[in-house]
Parts: sequence; C-alpha cells; structure tokens
Amino acid sequence: MICILKMAQTQHPAPEIEGWIIANDLPEARRKAAGAGEHELASELYRMEFDPPPGKYQLKSGHILLVDKTHG
Repeated sequence: MICILKMAQTQHPAPEIEGWIIANDLPEARRKAAGAGEHELASELYRMEFDPPPGKYQLKSGHILLVDKTHG
C-alpha cells in the first residue's frame, strides 16, 4: 500500500496534512496524482520505475511517500 501526504506549507512547528492519495501500487498512485491535478507529483512518480521498499520518503515535490508492504 502507498500513501502520499501533501503537507501544508506553513511555519508552524508541526506541519498539517493538506491532502492525501492512497493507492495499492505506484501506477495507481500516478494515475490518482494526475487526476487530482498534482502534475509535479505525478511527474516525479513517473520517474520511479518500481515501488520503493517499505519506508518513508520525502519527495522533491514536497510530498511524503509512505510505503507499507505488510498487507499485500
């Protein structure tokens, strides 16, 4: 499972979640990002060839990518 979090661009100590995408795999996440108008995110996801290993990743687009393979 993949979860992509869009964080608010604020100066607060704890950034708030502004939006999210939940998908089963990278191709589904790409389609959802493009459909949501998140073109920078979709472009970055298209440059990834395979699902990354489980973990937390900070993307260049400013999004946070969470990957969990325990349920699939």
